[in-house]
Amino acid sequence: QGRVDVFDASGSSSHTVEIPVPMCTSVCFGGNDLQTLYIVSGSQGVEGEKRGGIYAYSANVSGLPVPKARTKLP
Repeated sequence: QGRVDVFDASGSSSHTVEIPVPMCTSVCFGGNDLQTLYIVSGSQGVEGEKRGGIYAYSANVSGLPVPKARTKLP
């Protein structure tokens, strides 16, 4: 099983979120209130339809919004 370790504001481990496949490749917050943690899994070591899945976990805290990228064109 793969897992994401969750830490509180002091840096102490508070709990673990497990996914049913061995490889977690990425995480991000989403949803209207940024309280859904999306966990993306890889496909290494996984057979069948669970390869490269996206799992959603309801968090009790909000993620931070990411500002839109800006670039100056010549």
